[in-house]
Amino acid sequence: YEALTIAWDQASQTPAKANRLFVQAHRIAVSLRASPAGSSGLQALLSHESRAVRLCSAAECLPFSPDAASLVLREIALGPGLHAVSAETVLKEFEAGRLNMDW
Repeated sequence: YEALTIAWDQASQTPAKANRLFVQAHRIAVSLRASPAGSSGLQALLSHESRAVRLCSAAECLPFSPDAASLVLREIALGPGLHAVSAETVLKEFEAGRLNMDW
């Protein structure tokens, strides 16, 4: 999961490749969320050095650890660039009850 989210971030200039990597990472995250060990692993990534890893992990952690995940997303939203916009959007959708992380 970690390697895929880093690759997703690095592929941002190639949208088709980035989208494919994002879907692969999300599918793995859905599997990880199904077990306590996997959920713990995702939570551990909330403090990762990569903003992209923190962003993706925080979104995936919202269903089972909303407080910790929201803090990470708020921190990312204060920064520059597309990750900030993504973090802000994920938070807004989550808070409005429209975010579905089980796709």
